[in-house]
Amino acid sequence: MLDRRQCLLGTAGAFAALGYARTAGGQGAWGVAWMRAPTVTILGTPGDTRVRLVHEGVAFWNGSLAGIGSALRLGPVTEIAGALPPAELSALSEAVLRRAGPGEPPPSVLGIPGVIVVALSDGDFISFAARWPGREKALVAIKNDRYFPLSETENSALIRLYPPGWPAR
Repeated sequence: MLDRRQCLLGTAGAFAALGYARTAGGQGAWGVAWMRAPTVTILGTPGDTRVRLVHEGVAFWNGSLAGIGSALRLGPVTEIAGALPPAELSALSEAVLRRAGPGEPPPSVLGIPGVIVVALSDGDFISFAARWPGREKALVAIKNDRYFPLSETENSALIRLYPPGWPAR
């Protein structure tokens, strides 16, 4: 299970990554200013513990922005019950990780209100952030902690690297 610190740092890192997120043409979105305070919509399941952590991440960034004298703030934050298709998130994740850019935003993302959509998912993908400045839309997709990020083969290979008798923690 993700602890509070891991999820908060992951959420904060994802918001920070929006400045580096890649646009449809593969060009970095860095340097494309927000034209107004970006609203944040959390898409997830009611009762998901990550919702509170997203709120804490937004508060962290708003405090950090205030601390450096920036007028930019994130929010307001709204919550919507629902989910994006895991296969869609997986495909977007792979595109972002390949540095190919996320392409055009899928209709499922465009249909969600808010400038920054934080999708809390049960899908199996690598969490990522993508931004489409021309559409005034960004997506932060956060997977749950139920999937170990390594395959069984990769996990076995990693374990073999430890010295015999190494204490597991």
